[in-house]
Amino acid sequence: MKQNRIYRIVFSSIIVFGVVLFLLVQAFPINAAPSIFDWDLNPWPTGNKIMSYPGIGSPPTDFTFTFTGDTSQFNLSSPWTNQIITGGIIPAQNSLFVAVDFTSSSQSITLTVDLTLEANNVSFLIFDVDQPVADGVDKIVVSGVDVLGAVVLPTLTATDPSCVTVVGNVATGLCLVDNTKNQGNVSVSFNTGITKIVIEFLEGFNAPDPGAHGVAIFDINFDPKLPPPTNTPTSTATFTPTPTATETSTPTLTPTETLTPTPTSTSTPTSTATETSTPTLTPTETLTPTPTSTLTITPTPTLTFTPMPEIRLLLYLPIIFNGK
Repeated sequence: MKQNRIYRIVFSSIIVFGVVLFLLVQAFPINAAPSIFDWDLNPWPTGNKIMSYPGIGSPPTDFTFTFTGDTSQFNLSSPWTNQIITGGIIPAQNSLFVAVDFTSSSQSITLTVDLTLEANNVSFLIFDVDQPVADGVDKIVVSGVDVLGAVVLPTLTATDPSCVTVVGNVATGLCLVDNTKNQGNVSVSFNTGITKIVIEFLEGFNAPDPGAHGVAIFDINFDPKLPPPTNTPTSTATFTPTPTATETSTPTLTPTETLTPTPTSTSTPTSTATETSTPTLTPTETLTPTPTSTLTITPTPTLTFTPMPEIRLLLYLPIIFNGK
């Protein structure tokens, strides 16, 4: 029995430890080494609307970029990677160039970036958010989606607030910025894990036919979150209790004492009348067998046999009195 209890305690401890470890991993996610999606290593061919890049970072995370909306309004063979807009980075590096020429202020284009693994600390720069022409203004809206499908808003910060105004997750150009300068840069950072980035390119100027303008998206920094452990255990623990005692539910009762009635006096009647006394033993206790108890039977009744008075004397009394 004691050995079985030890087995149960150990088995329960293993289960509790596993639950606590799972809760700690969920509360404090373990991230892999910081990674980067680099446009110099992952070029975008001219004019493609969808591109996929597998195995980025560690653990490997797949990136899929998809442009939707009024994509017929792309300008200058975009989207594609080049160094037309550098955002003041020296030496110049590739970025994803996105130029539009909307014919209506209600038109827009949306870029969706899907990640196969949840990523923390996602951040990147958007270059040249400005007002290049009198009737054309860059307006960018950025959001994200977490692993549960909820919308997550990032923090947007303008390098030069006099050239870019930021309200919540919306950045709008205010002045003309040279393509090689950083006054039109906007940093985007997410403070929680996400699996999707959504960037909307809008027209910030209300005009019947806005002028052409464009921006560029620089490298994406991210910390891939390690995938959760699978539900398939690598080892199996078998709990087989080994009993150390054998219990028998049906005990065998063996009486150790025989009750024999013993009269307290002895007499021998001489009359022809014979009296037979048959004692009746009535138990005054109900015995309930218990496997671990010891049965003791103690007789409580005492049989007393009292003989009838002498009959012979009564028969001779008349003779005696008559003789007198």
